Amino acid sequence: MIYESSLQHLNEAIKIYNRFVGKTYLIAYCVNKNHPFCFTEFIFRQKHFWHLLGCEFDGEKNYTPEQKGYFYNSCLNGEDVKEALNYTQSNKETDSKYAVFMKIFDIISNAKEILITETDNSPEEAVFKIGAGKMIGTIGYAKDDNSSTYFPKTVQDKSIFKINPKANKKIVFILSKPAGEQHYTEIEYEIKKEIVRDSLEELPEEILKKISAERCGLILDSSQCQEKSKEET
Repeated sequence: MIYESSLQHLNEAIKIYNRFVGKTYLIAYCVNKNHPFCFTEFIFRQKHFWHLLGCEFDGEKNYTPEQKGYFYNSCLNGEDVKEALNYTQSNKETDSKYAVFMKIFDIISNAKEILITETDNSPEEAVFKIGAGKMIGTIGYAKDDNSSTYFPKTVQDKSIFKINPKANKKIVFILSKPAGEQHYTEIEYEIKKEIVRDSLEELPEEILKKISAERCGLILDSSQCQEKSKEET
């Protein structure tokens, strides 16, 4: 069982986390305008929330997926789920993760300040492949099974510069779509106005195919997208 103070932290943090559940996000990032874009895709599921705050379901109770979904919604509604959970380490660890989570997890609201780095050839590579963070901490994203997407696996109070001293890739834009849908349909963030529209002709074909330009409200329509794809092949 977890403490009341930890429950309060969960009740607050889950409201932020739940804004992202049920969607997939395409993140474009780069060093500056003279460098090509890098791309990654993040997905958020209910089941990954607890571990981010240093909690887990009591293994002795063998909760079903349906029961775990019930506890998630109960926590979201501010209800008491203390007895269903244990700490993965300690309540102090949960307090530390909560403090970082609340300041940097919302990648859209914090997009201007967050840096993205790959963890290749670093000790963190064994735990997560992509770090999104700043001086006060990092959210680590791990590869989703049998997919090209990444899910949030860990919250660390470790500066992004301790993971990679040369971390310097800024978020350029963020698109979203309902999880399971084929095309991205919403522009969630742009580092400057209309950069998505202005960058369409320069995007790699495999990325362009994932974007519904019409539903994103962009000038380039689907027929133009198809024409560009033909030109590049």
